[in-house]
Amino acid sequence: MSSRNAISIGEAVREFLRENNLEQPLSEQHIADYWKTAVGSVVMPYTKSCELKNGTLYVRITNAALRNELFIRRFDIVKRINEQAGWNMVSNLRLN
Repeated sequence: MSSRNAISIGEAVREFLRENNLEQPLSEQHIADYWKTAVGSVVMPYTKSCELKNGTLYVRITNAALRNELFIRRFDIVKRINEQAGWNMVSNLRLN
């Protein structure tokens, strides 16, 4: 095998998941972890639920002031989650 055709193991796994339509279900299983990394562990005690439906991430936040702050930062949060996932799995963020 020539070095020009070589790919990393990570790339091979991502390609396998994509080809077998496993990328989305696997990423959705990790959405809570992606959320925690995107917003930080300080927010987690106020996060009561985190669910992805049709590209919209629904998150229940129990603190109104924090909810407002996260709403202001929603585009950055979506970007961070999508970067972690490796694809645009979240298109919208709804905070309740």
